[in-house]
Amino acid sequence: MTKIYFTKEEQEQLKCNPNVQDASEKAIMYTDEFKRHLIVGNAGVQLIVKLEQMVFTRYM
Repeated sequence: MTKIYFTKEEQEQLKCNPNVQDASEKAIMYTDEFKRHLIVGNAGVQLIVKLEQMVFTRYM
């Protein structure tokens, strides 16, 4: 598994998203409300995967 680290600038950009509770060098923590809206069966899981892919596409 590739280790991806967010720069300070990327962390600040992520924190501007109202669905992000916090962002660190190694992780994105989403708000509970956002997670509740997403975790709705398989469709929610697929959406989370797509979001993560969008965040990490610059590393591929």
